[in-house]
Amino acid sequence: MKKFSKSIMYKEYYKKNLEEKIFFEKNGLKGDALEDVMEYTHSQFVEDCYFYKHNMSLDSLTEGMEEEGRSPLLKKYVEKMSCEIDLTKYTYLGWIGDIEDERIYKVLKMLEKDELIILTEIAIKHKRIIDTAEMLGYSRHRTSRKYKGVLNKIKEAITTIK
Repeated sequence: MKKFSKSIMYKEYYKKNLEEKIFFEKNGLKGDALEDVMEYTHSQFVEDCYFYKHNMSLDSLTEGMEEEGRSPLLKKYVEKMSCEIDLTKYTYLGWIGDIEDERIYKVLKMLEKDELIILTEIAIKHKRIIDTAEMLGYSRHRTSRKYKGVLNKIKEAITTIK
């Protein structure tokens, strides 16, 4: 479990944010759409940073204390009262790590980058197909066809027995 350190969190965040920005620029996301994605990611980071600042791990408070000096309640509830920092959710595609079904996770990992962007925009961010198509520079028909293809791949993974 990591301690809250604002400087370390910002350093890791900006590194991941820069990698993500380069990825989107390579895949054709530009202008206002790119700025919207970056602004959304930053606002989520700031909100979570505020949360972690006020919910620090109790391990960091008791570090260096002798085992006998700790309160019995502190020993019992230290894990339940502390938080972990997971920087993967600050990325645009970080939601994939939250998928618990291994079959779906494997399908998502095998998708092409543009298919992941389409799935994220429509299913996760609840954007319309036409807006997603415009953002990627695709036709509405092409975007719709790719989205349906992704859904079919996921459906096949779910119906397939392990």
